[in-house]
Amino acid sequence: MSTIYNATVQKKEGSTVEITGTIAWEQFQVFEEKALGRLLEHVEIDGFRKGHVPPEMAKKHIGDELLLADMAELALQACYGEILKEHHLDAIGRPHISLTKVARGNELGFTITTSVMPEVKLPDYKAISVTIPIPEVKEVTEEEVEKVVHNLRELRAYGHVHEEGHDHAHDEKDLPEVNDEFVKSFG
Repeated sequence: MSTIYNATVQKKEGSTVEITGTIAWEQFQVFEEKALGRLLEHVEIDGFRKGHVPPEMAKKHIGDELLLADMAELALQACYGEILKEHHLDAIGRPHISLTKVARGNELGFTITTSVMPEVKLPDYKAISVTIPIPEVKEVTEEEVEKVVHNLRELRAYGHVHEEGHDHAHDEKDLPEVNDEFVKSFG
């Protein structure tokens, strides 16, 4: 568990989780200066150029509620990735964030609901493999190989192969030689 935040994860329906947690005030207040700097860029007060209002004057104009909300956003941005990593969550999509407690001098309370990659449960592969029939391997005889080669030679020489039992023998010397070129001609 982190010293910056405290978070618990609860699985919800579907592929959703709810992260509930707190960030200690000491860690939360670290983001005040950065939040104020971001907000100062948009503050306009008569007598000052936009973005050049003194911080103490701007704080009164902005209000503590808006400043704390921006601090909370920055604090959660800093912690969210660590929370996912610590709890081994593979989040997808944009999280929905609710602030449950935001007050100066107190810890920041939050709830984050996010979608996560669904768990994939594979069946026992060993049990499945037993049910798959293994095809029977048939031995090929030398005679069968010779017959196929002879038929291919006849096909190349005469454009046809004689069926068994027909007496249309061709002279062996008219058949093409079996070599690399002959084999390549069949692709």
